[in-house]
Amino acid sequence: MPEIMAGPTEVFHVGRPDIEEPHKNMERCDKFHANNPNHKLVLFVWEEKDRDELLPKINKEKCDVYLWQDDARLMDWLMDRIANIVGTRVVWPQWFVCPEQHITSFNYKQPVQKCETCGQGVALVNPLKERLEHFCEVFNRVLCLATFDTTSGQYLHSQVDPTSNVLFNMPWALGCPHKRAIQCSDLKASAKGKPALLCGAGPSLEDALPHIQRLQEKCVILCVGRAFKLLRQHEIRVDYTLSCEMFEWDAAIFQGLTEKEVGKTILAFASVCAPATVTAWPGDKVCVWDISSAKLLKREDWIYGGNSVSHQMLNFAAQILEADPLVLVGNDLAYTKPKTHAEGTLPEAWPQQVKDQDVAYQNEAWVPCTGKGDNFHPECHRVVTVLGHGGAKAGPIEVRSSPAYRNFCTLFEILISRHAPKTVYNACPNGQKIEKAQYLDLGSWNP
Repeated sequence: MPEIMAGPTEVFHVGRPDIEEPHKNMERCDKFHANNPNHKLVLFVWEEKDRDELLPKINKEKCDVYLWQDDARLMDWLMDRIANIVGTRVVWPQWFVCPEQHITSFNYKQPVQKCETCGQGVALVNPLKERLEHFCEVFNRVLCLATFDTTSGQYLHSQVDPTSNVLFNMPWALGCPHKRAIQCSDLKASAKGKPALLCGAGPSLEDALPHIQRLQEKCVILCVGRAFKLLRQHEIRVDYTLSCEMFEWDAAIFQGLTEKEVGKTILAFASVCAPATVTAWPGDKVCVWDISSAKLLKREDWIYGGNSVSHQMLNFAAQILEADPLVLVGNDLAYTKPKTHAEGTLPEAWPQQVKDQDVAYQNEAWVPCTGKGDNFHPECHRVVTVLGHGGAKAGPIEVRSSPAYRNFCTLFEILISRHAPKTVYNACPNGQKIEKAQYLDLGSWNP
């Protein structure tokens, strides 16, 4: 747990002991507020009836009650409040019982030594240990994501000026008197209710190509910029390709393309995208605005941010195009083959240092796997137990991944929660498991 630090924080009480329900005792809540006036009490409950019972009783300025429905919603809630949480201590619920069965709640300022009712010694009551450990795991994943975002932001700002990128992109983003620029408002709800394939550049994209070909007449197709040439080589129509990389070396993904080759494909670029990349695209373009830039320009057509172009692709498809369902293809978030990306998606023109960094994340982490495919490569997948002589796989299957990809997965789960009730499927059979993204067998899917 993070150490105690001075200043306001939010204090979490999760659930209740079997013996008593102190989180429903308003006298205890009032006592907590009296002893800790700078802290807000946040109560997580497991059942709707508990929440409905508590809501009329609480002081909403000093206390909140939330229903913990699933991990994704909890992550979403935590992410909204992470600025208030990072660097402070979250107090986990602790209750103590004496021989007379009196319940004493955790005292934030002074650990409980004796029963506050009869003065006898107390023992810790913790029947919710398993749930609390799970809560801590979810909470720590969000903290890791916040730390990753902060570190990435600091690095990017030290290497490139995002404001400069935005200013250089303004002619493409806003247009000029003799050529009007496409706006996100022009595309709003243009794919409403249509299925969308969101193609990343993971190794499993190679296996998905025949299925994407078959489905292209029924689906809107989006891809990350580095996968565009590969899809076109396989005669797959691409409706939108996306780019958000801030460094100019990324322009190599579009170098050599002609206006005829890109056809009607629209480049959806982040406002901070490297101007060289935006200029290299010979076809139609649309600027995708982050919340801060949009508010500055008094625009309402913003999308949620993300720490990868795949996140931007999901947000663009959900918020602007309003497609549904959304199918993640080739977004392995792991190394499902003994390589980092599908063939043809790691541009040779990239600096060697960049390509080395792209590979360097391997072998750093093992994470839960969807485990729906058959081709489990021994270098890339770990099977805990195999029943019989090479027979059925039992126990969890894990896939080789990286801390960065683990954070990407956390953000996907948060975004999927925010885009509800839209349905998001995961069509990568052996990649990292994404909560709330049910596995979809692309080979047998017929929307």
